[in-house]
Amino acid sequence: MKYEYREIESCLKKWKDDHKREWPYLSQEDLIANGVDAPMLFADVALDKKKTNGSFLSYCGRKLKLNAIDESISTKMVIGYIPCVNEDGEKGFLRIIRKKRKILLFLIPLLLLIGLLIGGWYFLSHQNTVDLDEAAISYQMPNGMKNDNPQEIMIPVFNQLKTNHNSNTISVGLVNPEGNPCYFKYKIVLKESKKTIYESKWIEPGTAVVEIEIKEKLKIGTYPITIKVESGSLDDPSVALNGGEIESTLKVE
Repeated sequence: MKYEYREIESCLKKWKDDHKREWPYLSQEDLIANGVDAPMLFADVALDKKKTNGSFLSYCGRKLKLNAIDESISTKMVIGYIPCVNEDGEKGFLRIIRKKRKILLFLIPLLLLIGLLIGGWYFLSHQNTVDLDEAAISYQMPNGMKNDNPQEIMIPVFNQLKTNHNSNTISVGLVNPEGNPCYFKYKIVLKESKKTIYESKWIEPGTAVVEIEIKEKLKIGTYPITIKVESGSLDDPSVALNGGEIESTLKVE
């Protein structure tokens, strides 16, 4: 059975599968807020990929393997529900579950102590927090493209950027591809005047800023620009890695 993802406006939470791919889902509280007390369940997300019944969820060119509904739910933890529609057009949900973790109670004090020691060390060694760009959102590149080589840095290319002469807003995907071993920081510079019209803060891998506001309104015309990409280590962004510069144009209509 094939299921298609069903858009729900309040479906904002993201669950990552074993391949680090993100899938939108609703929590139990979200369901209740949407007036759904007893969701129509079609299947469970497959915990054991070898036991899948052949069903799958299709979303953005990706497939998520499914199992028949597990009745022994007392040994499982429900993470949430993915809204979908089946081949007959019926609306329902796919349940995301995982096995409950068993905890040895006598280890808790020791684990707490270790956690406090590690937390204290981390705090002392990472007092300079990363200044992340608040406008960045989770973002997947076309066809699920990502960086599969942690020894390299993937830098995107850009077509002509466009904006209106009555607006300072530009729709553009300033993306840091998933799998990159670094943060990205973007800067857009007018080539002729060398003036910086936009500069982002740090952008994490797998996220992007999709709408920016330049610092000034430009007259109608086409402006050569340089999109500069600065990279910083995930361990310490002040440690610079390889960046790049992309030549493009900004068309003001």
